[in-house]
Amino acid sequence: MALRTLATVCCVSEGIEYLNKINGIALIADILCDPGSSEEERREAAGVMAQLTSPWVDLTGTVDLEAMCTKKVVTSLTELCETGESQETYLLACAALANLTYAETQCADVMREISTPKRLISASSRHERNAVRKNIFACDQIATILANLAANPSWHKDLSAPEVVDVLSSFLFENVGENDSKHHRTKAERAALERVLQKTIVAISRISCEPHVAKSFISNKSLDRISQLCQDPEERMKSEAILVASMACIRKIAATLEDPSILSRLGPLISSKASPRSASAFLNNLKQPESYV
Repeated sequence: MALRTLATVCCVSEGIEYLNKINGIALIADILCDPGSSEEERREAAGVMAQLTSPWVDLTGTVDLEAMCTKKVVTSLTELCETGESQETYLLACAALANLTYAETQCADVMREISTPKRLISASSRHERNAVRKNIFACDQIATILANLAANPSWHKDLSAPEVVDVLSSFLFENVGENDSKHHRTKAERAALERVLQKTIVAISRISCEPHVAKSFISNKSLDRISQLCQDPEERMKSEAILVASMACIRKIAATLEDPSILSRLGPLISSKASPRSASAFLNNLKQPESYV
């Protein structure tokens, strides 16, 4: 209960600053990384870490985010995603990892060393098999991690692995659930789905630099789905962010394959709505402060 209270207090920079002054952040990390801690204790510690690293909290001059991106912390969060029995454990640990990808290269280097993305995808599959329906909030965390890591060209080879391509494709086909009672989503779930679609398309665009990768997204029907999202406002939940991301992705794949005919997938009325320059600017400036908890 104390850890959960701390997570609430740490939603503002003043609370985080005081926790840092009394060496509380190091204590939270110790609980998280202690194999003797129970899953519940480690889960709540991960929840505090997720709040401490939330991009929307102003930590200027308060906490060095890079100092929290240690191999020990990233490894413990990754292992917690794998070994945790509950979806809540997975979600909180994954949220902390997603927030850490907004830090600089240190966190990404550790994630590559211990294969964090592939391990998260594998753990997610286990939870999905035991759930009635896929947890869209967990998908949100994974999509965020993949999109943020894909911003670094050195990650493109790792993120072109078949299991990563498959999970990105599966995210694209998540049901909007607007007029389907079986897949009906709450307002919060629809907001999360919008982020999932946007981040997924951005990740696909970023890693489609090599022809064989771009072709894989054509063969698995991902490009067809992106074209549908581009042309059908209802399918993209009338989201301008998804529209621009889709347009940029189609243009990127067309350029990679040097195939102008792919641009026809933009649709007859959409091709003039945004210039290639504005679409590129959207991708380059995607990392906006958001809360993923």
